[in-house]
Amino acid sequence: ATAMAQDGSAPQVMVRYNDLDLNTSSGRERLDTRVRFAIRSMCNIDGRQPLRQRTMAQECVAQAHRDVAPQLAALLNGSSARFASEKPPVVAAP
Repeated sequence: ATAMAQDGSAPQVMVRYNDLDLNTSSGRERLDTRVRFAIRSMCNIDGRQPLRQRTMAQECVAQAHRDVAPQLAALLNGSSARFASEKPPVVAAP
């Protein structure tokens, strides 16, 4: 996953997958793992946080999953497979 700086906007992480074969279940599972890791990293998930920060982090995770779902669906359904190395999914914090 690659962090992307956006002038004053919400943090974003680009998840690369050009090394994965998304036609296999193992390739799709690895992409899912990368996306989940990127979201947790971007949303700063840490079980030792105070309750308020943990709640905000969990909300960030939920929103990021909602935001990336259409990108992953399009990718895994083949509509953007030919752009695999050009358009990696971007996970953004709310």
